[in-house]
Amino acid sequence: MAEAQRGDVVRVHYVAKLDDGSVVDSSRASEPVEFALGHRKVIEGLDDAVVGMKPGSIKTERVPPERAFGERREQRVIEMSRGDLPDWLDPEPGQILRTRQPSGDIRFVTIRKVADERVMIDANHPLAGEELTIEMELVEIM
Repeated sequence: MAEAQRGDVVRVHYVAKLDDGSVVDSSRASEPVEFALGHRKVIEGLDDAVVGMKPGSIKTERVPPERAFGERREQRVIEMSRGDLPDWLDPEPGQILRTRQPSGDIRFVTIRKVADERVMIDANHPLAGEELTIEMELVEIM
């Protein structure tokens, strides 16, 4: 049976957990995720861990933040005037907004605090700074 190699298109089931055991993402309730190894369409830690696996095998890997969603960066937390937000928006803590970057890329930001005149926005990924434990099953090499 062949082992998964860079460039192969694979189908993988996975469950990603935080240190407290809470599940932050899983493919188990749906179809396996399909991606080409080495093309970085999934987090680096998952992409790298699948290399060398055989279909049907299961593996658990600890993935540090730098190989998952990156380290948390305080410079990505900014405070801005409520007047800089669209008029239709009634900001609330925890609200996630979709923004378009000058490059055209879409980025999601989270509203952290709302005051009378100011709003604190966090552009870090919600899992930035988190170490993940990922259990993966290589379902198929396409």
